[in-house]
Amino acid sequence: MTRAVHRRTWASCGLSLAVGTLAVALVASGGTQLTVLGVAVAGLLAFAGGVELRHRGSAVVGGALALGGAGVVGAALLVGYASVVALADQVELLPGMVGLFVLVAGLAAVRSGWERHLITAGTALVLLDVVASGVVHGASATALLAATVATVVAWDVGEQAVNLGEQVGRQAKTRPVELVHGASSVAVGGVGVGLALVVQGGDVTGVPLAGLLLLLAAGVTLSLALYS
Repeated sequence: MTRAVHRRTWASCGLSLAVGTLAVALVASGGTQLTVLGVAVAGLLAFAGGVELRHRGSAVVGGALALGGAGVVGAALLVGYASVVALADQVELLPGMVGLFVLVAGLAAVRSGWERHLITAGTALVLLDVVASGVVHGASATALLAATVATVVAWDVGEQAVNLGEQVGRQAKTRPVELVHGASSVAVGGVGVGLALVVQGGDVTGVPLAGLLLLLAAGVTLSLALYS
């Protein structure tokens, strides 16, 4: 019996990576980090393509492409890490980059049965990057809140990619369902950001911004879980 674990739905996979990348970009400090992020994303796409080729039986070509993509990600991370002097920028850069790699490893089904664990771990690292940006770098409240919601949406859509793939396979016409689900997740997140901005602007709770980000992430996650 063929396992459905490799049957991710590509629209949701692509949206998950795009939104996760947006989360990291929103809290990036300066052009250097954005450049590093862009190079890393190119490597991530190559890595995912190589893993997919391996799933399809092209072990040599797929393995080479996956290793090359992983090498590009690693090189981008090393260059970015070495190019910033401030410890705050280094702390900010590492979790998000590693998180995106782990997220893609889950979306690409690098290890059978680990997809959800990797997607959750990857988005958790991206969320850590967002919180770290607020604590050590002082990113704007709007950017932090939007990045927090983008991270949760990346997790939700990634889970959707795995769920649909297991239930109906990637050959089924699921794009309308994926787009509706993605749009609904964004809408739920947008409401959460609006409410968080009202709370933060009114200072009605005395909760620090980092705590507010975590509360927002928990609230949006719960809402999406109930919605799903």
